[in-house]
Amino acid sequence: MAPIPIIPFGKRHIGPGHPTVVIAEIGINHEGSIETCAKMIEEAARSGADAIKLQTVNPDENYAPGTESHKLFTSAWLTIEQTSKMFQHARKHGVEPFTTAGDFGTLKLIESLNPAAHKISSGLLTNLPLIRDAAGTRRTLLMSTGMNDLSAIDTAVQMARSQKNTSIGLFQCTSLYPAPPESLNLRVINTLTERYLVPCGFSDHSKGIDAVVHAVAV
Repeated sequence: MAPIPIIPFGKRHIGPGHPTVVIAEIGINHEGSIETCAKMIEEAARSGADAIKLQTVNPDENYAPGTESHKLFTSAWLTIEQTSKMFQHARKHGVEPFTTAGDFGTLKLIESLNPAAHKISSGLLTNLPLIRDAAGTRRTLLMSTGMNDLSAIDTAVQMARSQKNTSIGLFQCTSLYPAPPESLNLRVINTLTERYLVPCGFSDHSKGIDAVVHAVAV
């Protein structure tokens, strides 16, 4: 098997010979409160996480008005100015900040904040124009694979590589909430690594910490 490349992640690196990067998922669990988000970042840093990930989605660009998703994201998203403050707060506490951008306008704004990477969620893995634009920044691109088969992952990776982006990472992911242990398929991490020759990790939706410990050992 060809060597797996080492890819940049803020001031850190991901790949062979480097420590496992632990990412604390904050998403929109701050429920729109910048104060709560700041506290979650502090607790993530205190617990030893290397990075925090938010979710930045413009509800008007992504969801129809009146839907539950539109209501949820309208009440639980941070503006780009607030996100910038949270990125600064994360760096102050020694953790790398990045986020999942859900639309083209948001992606462009997030790029201006110098994130550690751009993140493509499982649900956006077939959004090839968004992958094209994210990969086109030449910033590290991390993509989750939940709900997608190898054909879809092939296409997403090919799109990223077509933009001359050599800093790509993948996450094995099971899109169930919570995901039962028998559904996690941790050995797929090896399958993805061998098939795409990129660093691969685990996006955990299970309860507890056992799964992430086993994922590191795979």
